[in-house]
Amino acid sequence: MLNYAVEGMMSSLGYTTRFAGTPCWPAGIDAQNYDMGDMWCNDPEDMVKAKYIIIWGANPAWCSMHSMKYIYQAREKGAKVVVIDPLLSQTAAKPISTCAYGLAQTARWRWDGASSGG
Repeated sequence: MLNYAVEGMMSSLGYTTRFAGTPCWPAGIDAQNYDMGDMWCNDPEDMVKAKYIIIWGANPAWCSMHSMKYIYQAREKGAKVVVIDPLLSQTAAKPISTCAYGLAQTARWRWDGASSGG
C-alpha cells in the first residue's frame, strides 16, 4: 500500500514524471559495452529453456535475484545447474549440483594455498 504513497502525494500536486525501468540496467549495459564491446545477451527468461546452466563466479541469489526464478524453473524442467565459485556464496550454497561444490572446494583449496605461500 505504501509503495505508491509518495507518487500519490506528488500526483495530487499536479503532473509528475517517473522513471521506467531502473538505473542499474543501462549502467550495466554501458559497462559491459565499454569492457567487451557491443554484444547481444540472452534474455534471462530464456534460461527456462536451457538444458545446462553454468554460473561462473557470480552470485545471482544476491545480485540478480530476478534470475533465480528462471534458474529454478529450468532446474524443475530437468536442466543441470552448476555453480563454480571459490566463495561459498548464497548461490553456491544452494543444493544445485554436488559437482559444483567439488569444483568450488578445489578452487578454494588452490586459492588458500596460493595466498598462504604453500
